[in-house]
Amino acid sequence: MSRLELTVVLVACLGALAEGPAMLEAEARLRAHLGGPAFEGTECSFRRRTGLPCMGCGGTRAFERAARGDVSGALSLNPLGAWTALSAGMLAIGAAAAISTRRERIFVVLLVVVSATAPAAVLGNALRWWLSTGTRTNLW
Repeated sequence: MSRLELTVVLVACLGALAEGPAMLEAEARLRAHLGGPAFEGTECSFRRRTGLPCMGCGGTRAFERAARGDVSGALSLNPLGAWTALSAGMLAIGAAAAISTRRERIFVVLLVVVSATAPAAVLGNALRWWLSTGTRTNLW
């Protein structure tokens, strides 16, 4: 990867980590200013129709918590949202290290780690979602 490509990755990841929580705070301030309820997340059409959370419910708040360093709180809200923020952080660190040391292998290794852990994050999130629905069936 070129230094320009690594710089783009670095800026994109840092931007997401910095601006994600700021956008939630801005929405909360806007709701308060307009006299609306405090931030409780955006309304989920799946939850509105079924009364059950969707697999994405809590993802935004999980990303925000993980970006601020509250990993355990993020994982309890939504493992996939937490993984996304942690992955962005790892890729930012890898890109910065690759740029400063001129060794792109650092970034490539972290990219492989992020890619390899993606299925576990999706499965963990699916399991958390299934357990949160309260539907229990005898699988055996």
